Amino acid sequence: MNRAEIVSILATLLLAGASALAQTSARSPGVITDPTQITSRQKFDIQPFTVEKLYMTHTIGDSAWSPDDKQIAFVTNISGRNNIWVVPSQSGWPTQLTVSNQRQANIAWSPKGRWIAYNSDYDGNEQWDLFLVSASNGQVVNLTNTPEVSEEGAAWSPDGEKLAYSVKPKQSPNYEIDVIEILTKKITHLTSNTATQLSNLNPIWSRDGKWIVFTQQDAAGKNANIFLAASNGAHRHQSHAS
Repeated sequence: MNRAEIVSILATLLLAGASALAQTSARSPGVITDPTQITSRQKFDIQPFTVEKLYMTHTIGDSAWSPDDKQIAFVTNISGRNNIWVVPSQSGWPTQLTVSNQRQANIAWSPKGRWIAYNSDYDGNEQWDLFLVSASNGQVVNLTNTPEVSEEGAAWSPDGEKLAYSVKPKQSPNYEIDVIEILTKKITHLTSNTATQLSNLNPIWSRDGKWIVFTQQDAAGKNANIFLAASNGAHRHQSHAS
């Protein structure tokens, strides 16, 4: 094969490559840099989705068994707000117990099943008050009514006459433990003057109602101790360190 034939073959290959490249370019659209030129294929067999429907989500929050195991109270935003509902434990449609524009949380059923304790704040300000709602008729009672003090996480005494809970004044850096008598609203401070880097949380009553155990932890959550306190506030001691 002479030089002229080699040059002819190379020229043919170059022309073929250029033709193929031109055809590929014709089939493939160029890079779109203008957002207004971007389009998508329409699909007509789907349900229309409005922005309102997209953001209408239902959640289930805290829940608690009734003492007789026949009902379950729970927090849900089925109505648009986190209110308390009750549903039979054997299934069925739930009944709304609280009707409020304010959210509820940390529900606890009383030992005799008459009341459900919970905390609720005001327009999301996290300054929680302690409330009771009647499990039979939805009557609501504000136990604390302290706009500048937050009360959270109530735990019932075995006789159903008192509540223990964590309490934090608005300007305070930490939580203490209080006990309130339901009928008189008399408050006993189980802890006070706790070091600013420590908080007292999660009170639990003994079966005889004489003692309350709670956790004291540091702000970083890296160290905690378990304390035992007489429910009448008489004395307290550390039972375990972790």
